[in-house]
Amino acid sequence: MNLTSEMNELIKFLSKRDDYVIFAGFGAFLHTGVECSKDIDIFVSSFESVKKITKLLKEKNWKQVKQETDNKYYSVAILEKNKTSLDIVYSVTSKDTLYPTKEKIKFQEYKLNVLSKESMLITKINQLTYIDRAKEKYKRDRQVINILRKEIDVKKLRKILQKLHEVFWTFGRL
Repeated sequence: MNLTSEMNELIKFLSKRDDYVIFAGFGAFLHTGVECSKDIDIFVSSFESVKKITKLLKEKNWKQVKQETDNKYYSVAILEKNKTSLDIVYSVTSKDTLYPTKEKIKFQEYKLNVLSKESMLITKINQLTYIDRAKEKYKRDRQVINILRKEIDVKKLRKILQKLHEVFWTFGRL
C-alpha cells in the first residue's frame, strides 16, 4: 500500500502515544492486508482525548473540518491535510467495549495500537449496514470480514458482544 506523507506523519505521531486504537480501513489493513482509503480512524477513551489530539494536530497544520457531539454518547472530530484525513472518535461503545481490546501491531518500524480482530469484525459488520456506504468500501468490508472470520477467537467475540452498549444496536453508533 502506498501511504501518503500525511499518513506516515500520523503513524509516527500515533506510535508515540498510547491513548488511541486504530479501527476501520487502516486497522483492517493492518490485520488483513486489504488496502484501504487514504485515511486513519481512531477510537479514544474520552471526550477530552478527542479535544487533546485535535489540538496537537492543529498545531501541526492539520485543519479541523468537522466536530460533532451529543455530549453524552459520542464525539467525532475530523482533521485533514492534503486530502488525507484522521477521524477521532469517542463513544460509549468504543470506550467500554472496543477500546479495551486494543493490541499492538508492528507496522514498518512502529508499534501501533489496533482494534482486536474480534472487535474489528464487529465494526466491519456494523459498517455493512450503512445505507449510503460506497460500493468499493462495501466490497472491501466483505473481504475483510471473510478474512477475519477465519482468524477470530469466538470466545473473545462472545465476550465483546455481551458488553456492547445499546446505542450500538439501536443507532448503529460505534
